[in-house]
Amino acid sequence: MTVICKPIGPGNWRAMTLQYAGPQLAPFTVAVGERFTLGAVVWRICEVKP
Repeated sequence: MTVICKPIGPGNWRAMTLQYAGPQLAPFTVAVGERFTLGAVVWRICEVKP
């Protein structure tokens, strides 16, 4: 699964791509529009690819 994220706020930020595979994928559920904090930055999920 590939998750495309962008930070919340003004600016034309480059997207961050997260890739999950194998046993980590089973408990991991996401939806477009969800927000999470990583490295003191709030990220928004823009796209989820299988």
